[in-house]
Formats: sequence, structure tokens, C-alpha cells
Amino acid sequence: MLHRDLKLENIFVRFKGSKINFNEIDEIKIVDLGFGKKIWTPTSGFQGTPNYMPPEVFKGEEYDFKFDVFSLGVILYVMLLCDFPFNGNDVKSISHEVKNTKPNFSHPEFKEVSAECIDLIKKMLEKDKNNRLSVGDALKHSWFDGVSKQINEYKNEDELKKLGTANFSDYTKRSKFYKAIKILTSKINTSDASTK
Repeated sequence: MLHRDLKLENIFVRFKGSKINFNEIDEIKIVDLGFGKKIWTPTSGFQGTPNYMPPEVFKGEEYDFKFDVFSLGVILYVMLLCDFPFNGNDVKSISHEVKNTKPNFSHPEFKEVSAECIDLIKKMLEKDKNNRLSVGDALKHSWFDGVSKQINEYKNEDELKKLGTANFSDYTKRSKFYKAIKILTSKINTSDASTK
């Protein structure tokens, strides 16, 4: 199944207990299959969320499962930096960025990121779909070899949670969804106050 709208907002994580503990993840669900499509040959169409879409979609070219690989590369980048690798104020400017600019890995946040992780993201965000990693090749990347070991050996779990929570909080506060919830909440609170 080609998802065509993989993004952080469409990934749900449920933990075994009542606390957030990344060593005790019960399940991860990918939701919103509204743009999903079973494919056996390349397909086309302008589907998805622009910040997560690969260049071939903006060019009107056919695509395959490497569409989702590109989206997952964007997700990894956003999880590390809390910003998109390709930004713009509208679809046209995002399209230009996706087709013509390279992601910036010189941010201070990337100093703590392994060379293997950066290499994986670069290969997932490859503009040429013929040179982009396939799903299988991405899963075989050397970065995955050490990830579990690094997480299990991390000495200060509270610091890791604090950093992860701060980064996610920063991302959500800049997202359109968060802004919409804030507006709705303020309207509900205003209408509740006016009825008293």
C-alpha cells in the first residue's frame, strides 16, 4: 500500500503503561489512508501534504513506493530539527524548494546526530527518484544497526525525554493543527464566558 500522506500527524504511538517510555511502546499506528493506493506499477496524481511530497509529484511524473521513502526522510529531518527541510508559504514556493534546494544539515542540532543518520536522511531525500533508496534499502541502512543499542545504552533517560518533549512541543506549537486548536479553544472559552 502506497500511503502518499505520511507525516508526523499521521503516526500514533501507544505506550504500554500510563507514562511515556520509549522502551515500552505497545504499538505504532499509521493513520489516514485517504490518499492510500494499492499499486503494482508506478502511478501519478497530486496527492499528499506539500512539505512531505517528493519532487516527482510536483513535476507531474509517475511515482512508486519511493514517494513514501521521501516522506519518511522528511519525518526524520523534522524529528531532529523541528523544522521542514523544504519550506515555503504556499504550494508553489514549497514546490520550488523541494525541486531545487538541498536540505540544510549545518544547523547546530545536527552536531549531535550521527553521520549514519544524516547519510540515511540524505539518501531518503534524494531528488532523483531513480537514485533514492527503496524501502528495503532504507531498512538495510547501517544507521539501523546501532539505533536500538544507542537507545538502550542512553544513561540519562529523563534528559532524553525532556529533550524529546521540548522538541515535539516546539514543533506542535508551530504546526497549523496546533494553531487551529488554539483558535477553537479560545472561541469555545469566549462563548462559555459569554453564557455565564
